[in-house]
Amino acid sequence: MSIAASVRQISIALGVIACLFLAACAGTGAERNVERMNSFIGQNEEAVIKAWGVPDKTYTLESGVKILAYEEFSDRYDSLTSTVCVGSFPGDFGYSTCAGAPSRRVRLSCERSLHLKGGKVIDWSQHGNNCPGGQKP
Repeated sequence: MSIAASVRQISIALGVIACLFLAACAGTGAERNVERMNSFIGQNEEAVIKAWGVPDKTYTLESGVKILAYEEFSDRYDSLTSTVCVGSFPGDFGYSTCAGAPSRRVRLSCERSLHLKGGKVIDWSQHGNNCPGGQKP
């Protein structure tokens, strides 16, 4: 077997291992988020605030359930079209005219809420377009 063939086989094997590793990691993010959120059930409000800081919003329902909401925002920029240039070949003398649409800003958000009754966390929820694992299972 030649060295080139051995290197090719090793490269393929490493590629397969990398794909398997990434596939395993993709599923665990949502599971870790659920485990993390569930770990607060039974904890008191002080423990939540020590771990997460002061909530962005609070609300108390008529039933006496207090909701502590934590918001996360970020932006992603998507290109709407690619740039098209007309004119001389790049590097040659001459001119070129380029046109294209600007990037579009996409607002990403996730709001996680912890629900407390009697000062203890009894449930949680999350919603938004960028929550780990999507909506609460």
